[in-house]
Order: sequence, then structure tokens, then C-alpha cells
Amino acid sequence: MPSGWRNSPSQHQTVSYSTTDETFVVGYRFARSGLHVEVDGVALNDVRLIKEGSHGVVIRINGMQTFYRCHKDDLVWYVSTNAGAVTFTEAPRFPTAVVAVPTGSLLAPMPGRVVSVEAAAGDTVTAGQTVVVIEAMKMEHTIAAPSAGILESVDVAVGDQVEANQILASLVATA
Repeated sequence: MPSGWRNSPSQHQTVSYSTTDETFVVGYRFARSGLHVEVDGVALNDVRLIKEGSHGVVIRINGMQTFYRCHKDDLVWYVSTNAGAVTFTEAPRFPTAVVAVPTGSLLAPMPGRVVSVEAAAGDTVTAGQTVVVIEAMKMEHTIAAPSAGILESVDVAVGDQVEANQILASLVATA
């Protein structure tokens, strides 16, 4: 949980949690004056971390001290007190970016330069037929049709610089 020490004040570390009913963002930071906590941007006053251990934490909020028994399984937190229990699901701190790539897209395997375009939009191609050749790392890489079909588009030309996972062409498979 510690956010690290800084010589000057900084923003809160944030973590998003959800239950079956709601989602909320907890912000926290440790400062010389103690623990600063906010929930959905609203500061909680008089919060003190009294003790932390492998089985839970003791926190005092507005003078009331409570032991929270905590267990984490991947991104799921099980928290219980004498008053009851609740399960939280923590949102990944750095979620994996998901890029929607249309079905039938031929992608560049790495950054490079297009050295050859062997087919044009509207052409019928066979499985394994070369569509585009790129040069990367002093080698030529053949981008071939994964199945038989008709090229819907060819989105690059000779000399173009391409990025990794850039769409080079689109193929509509035929049966």
C-alpha cells in the first residue's frame, strides 16, 4: 500500500474497487502529517493507520479504531470486521490496452519500411500468397494471406514506414 516517499507534496495514489453494487476510487498518500485518504475525491478526515500486518490492518477513523481482516486473491479482496464482510474487486492499475482489429486484417509484425506490395484491393488471393513485404532489422518480412479470399483494401504503399501491429491490408475470406 505505501505510495513511496517524496520530498514535496504529491497527488494521491489511486485504486479503483467495485462491489456488486458500486464502483469507487480510493486515493491515498503518506505525508509527514500522516495518512491522507479520499474516496471518490472526498477527503476523509482523521484517518490513522495504527498497525498493519500479514492478516489485516488496524485503522482509526474519527476516533473509532477497527481491525480489518484482509485477504487478497489476485485482484479480489475479502475484508471482514466484527460488523460483517465485503468482497471488493480491484481494477488493474495498468490495464492492458485492447485494440479492436477488424477480422481479416493483415498486421505488420514490427516497425519497418514497405519494400513491396504484391497485390491490390479487389485481387483474389490464395492462402500463403505474399501480399506485402516489409524490411525491418535489415531483413525482409513477408506478410502473406492467412486464407484464400478477396483483398478488401491494401492500406500501404512502397516506401511507407509502418508501426508494429499497423493494419497493412484487409482480407475477406472466401469459402
